[in-house]
Formats: sequence, C-alpha cells, structure tokens
Amino acid sequence: MIDLSWIFIVSLLVGPVESVIVSADEGENADSGLDIDVSLIETYPIEDELFVQGLEIDDAGRLLLSTGLYGDSRIGYLDVDSGTFEEVDRLDSDYFGEGVTVTPDGVMQLTWKEETLFLRDNESLEVIDTVSYEGEGWGLAYDADADGVWLSDGSNTVTLRSMDSFEVVDEIETEFENINELEFVDGFLYANIWLSYDLIKIDVSSGEVVAVYDLEEIVYSADMDDDEIAQMDTLNGIAHIEDDEFYLAGKNYPYLYRVKIE
Repeated sequence: MIDLSWIFIVSLLVGPVESVIVSADEGENADSGLDIDVSLIETYPIEDELFVQGLEIDDAGRLLLSTGLYGDSRIGYLDVDSGTFEEVDRLDSDYFGEGVTVTPDGVMQLTWKEETLFLRDNESLEVIDTVSYEGEGWGLAYDADADGVWLSDGSNTVTLRSMDSFEVVDEIETEFENINELEFVDGFLYANIWLSYDLIKIDVSSGEVVAVYDLEEIVYSADMDDDEIAQMDTLNGIAHIEDDEFYLAGKNYPYLYRVKIE
C-alpha cells in the first residue's frame, strides 16, 4: 500500500490535486518498449450510489453504465458533465447485474450467478433476447478482431465466447486471480482486479500480462471527505475514449476519472 496521507494534507491546504502521474510495474513478461505511465487528466463528480459493474462508450458516444446488487441492478447512461445517471432499465430482483459490452448484435449484459446474459437493442436498450451460459459472469468485452466476446468470472482466466453460440472458443490463463471488469482495445484486454487498485493489460495474441498499473494514488487524488471514502467499494469500470485515454470508475465512487495510459 502507498502512504497517501500527504495527499489529504495537500488537498486540505490547496484543494484537489490536478495532475497525478503513476508508473506501472513491468513484470518479466512486460514489453520493455512500452511506456506505461498513467496520468490523470480530469476528475468528474458523479452520483455516489452507483455500484458500477460495467462501463463502456457506445457507438453514439454515450457512456453506458451497468450496476449490480440484487434489487438495484440497473443499466443506462452516465452524463459526465452533470454526473447524473439516466436509468433506462432495471433487472428483476432475482438478478445481480454485471459487466456490459457493445457489439454489432446489441448490448450484452451479464449477470453474476444467474447464468443469464441479456441482449439489448443498441439504441433503446430494450431486451431482445437472453442467452444461457455456465458459471459466473463478471466482466465482458467485445473483440472485433476475433468476432467474439471476452468473459471473466472472477478467476484467473478469461474466456473468448462465440457470437453465434456463446460457447467457449479460446481462453487465457493469467497469474492474477479475481479478474473483473474488462475493456478490449487494439489487441489488448484491460482488466480490473477485484478488491485491489490494480489494472492489468493482457496481450490476447500471446496471453501475457504486459503491464500492471497501481491506480491507488490516482483514486485518492480526488477531493473526498471521510464519509465518501468510507462508502467506496472496489475500483471497477474501464471505458476507452480515444487513443490512450480511458474513463475509470468504481463501486459507489463519488468520482469518475479520465486518465491517459501511455
């Protein structure tokens, strides 16, 4: 753990920290040619009662967000400027919502233990089909190169699922347990690790973890009071914006973070 007491002292004296740069750890599998710094571009205050499970920008440029918990699993859009969440649909209380991803066939929304995927219309988010699968569902990311979706289940393995049948067609096993929310960008999977501040980057062509980013310092650079910090759960939610820029979110986090991963 990083000692971040100095950040809170500075925040009290001069306000929020505007720029934070952290470096990722390069393991023995990491590509030494990669510049793997993460820099904070901006923080946005948002509703702090969003148990974020999935985050992705859709084809219309809207920030799609799904939440979890039984009885409070919702899907809709987050307005970055106002920080408000527009709920479009809510799952029945028997379902615990998980990750989402946008595909040519529609928006896919996972459930945790219910072994059910909801396929939604890309525009209206109306449910147009359901798909059954075995095991838990945590994170989901569409891979246009493979014409499939990557699924995490909280283990150290991610599986590639066929768009036609949702059957497993490939898998990657890593040294990291608790792989959670996923985002696929240019041949790489970015993945949150549950109950940590780590974000890992997986080269899907080799199956190697090429970078590990510790985002704790960036998370706590935002100006938060003790009550806000106490209600925060784990870091969870990755949405690619453009180039090397991403949005990061967390369960019951009072801020959305815009970062650059170089």
